[in-house]
Amino acid sequence: MILSPPPRRRPGPRRGKNASTKHSPRTPESTKRFRLLDASRSLEIKRYMRIILEISELDTSGKSSVVANVMTKAQRQGIDETVAWLKEMQLAGTITAEQLERITTLLTAYARWR
Repeated sequence: MILSPPPRRRPGPRRGKNASTKHSPRTPESTKRFRLLDASRSLEIKRYMRIILEISELDTSGKSSVVANVMTKAQRQGIDETVAWLKEMQLAGTITAEQLERITTLLTAYARWR
């Protein structure tokens, strides 16, 4: 019995997981990028935030909840949303203006575009 070679596939549209990206270039309008917190350095950021909040008049559970909320918002919603939330906390009297400025600087330093 003589086997014939398999039939050759005719060239046609690309198939596979990268097919759509090869033919449609990314445009600035199609992809919106956010500044999110670098999750790989979260322990450093938490430590620095606890140092910043040491002089605050909050109790221990209040400080830890502020740190947890800032970390969650910055990693999931973005730095801009987190800064807006921190400004609301400053207006409510939870943190001072100096702490707001230092935390904002810290978040901006550890941000990545995603």
